[in-house]
Amino acid sequence: MQARAVAARCIVGAACAVLLWSLFPNPVRILFATNCPIVRADLATFARALHQYAEDHAGTYPANFSLILESEPGVQPYLHGYTDLPRDPWRRPFIYATSADRRSFRLICLGSDGEPGGRGDARDDSLDSSGNWR
Repeated sequence: MQARAVAARCIVGAACAVLLWSLFPNPVRILFATNCPIVRADLATFARALHQYAEDHAGTYPANFSLILESEPGVQPYLHGYTDLPRDPWRRPFIYATSADRRSFRLICLGSDGEPGGRGDARDDSLDSSGNWR
């Protein structure tokens, strides 16, 4: 009798697994695929803070990203809600680079692998001061 109960449970379990797999064919990919919109939203938020900084500093962007976290006398920090430099969904810092004259910038996230290039979850996202995505 117990063997039949065990067999029945195995069959029900296998049927549930097949049903779930048909609904969500690659659950790991679904989990990581949500990071792309998060990265893009973060980069857009940081770009807005950098543009505000430039408006208040004669059109020049900060020499380093941490300056948008600091508050100047009588002025709120440019990036609200952060006490440390922001990190990407894989817990690595975003890359911030400015031109020599600090009149343009680029923000970069290197994706899940942390290396330049890549596809899928490892794809790089970047946003420049002109609003161009790459």
